[in-house]
Amino acid sequence: MQFEIIEKYLEGHGFSNNHVTQKALEALIVSEYYFTAGDGITGEAVQKSLPFVYEADLDDVTFCVLVLGNGTKVVGIGESQDEDGRKLAREDAIEQLWPMMGYALVERLNSTVH
Repeated sequence: MQFEIIEKYLEGHGFSNNHVTQKALEALIVSEYYFTAGDGITGEAVQKSLPFVYEADLDDVTFCVLVLGNGTKVVGIGESQDEDGRKLAREDAIEQLWPMMGYALVERLNSTVH
């Protein structure tokens, strides 16, 4: 998991009391959206000039878009259309936040050290 890598880096550089937490990540999220690939195919965003064949199994691909307070958007993907798909997609999006937050924390800590 990315968090463990970041935490080990921080501990190795004397930052054991300053680390990224799940609570800090959750606090960044101002909204979240879920939809399936099938929703995307049948929605307005489809480029109408391209012919396509609707495939039912596209409904088994769920996207989660997390919008952060600063406007950053993170997309996660899960392979199921039910609550499991939403959970997997959200977890995938959260996984992408760990390295971003770790980088921001290291930058902040380095700027206070120098």
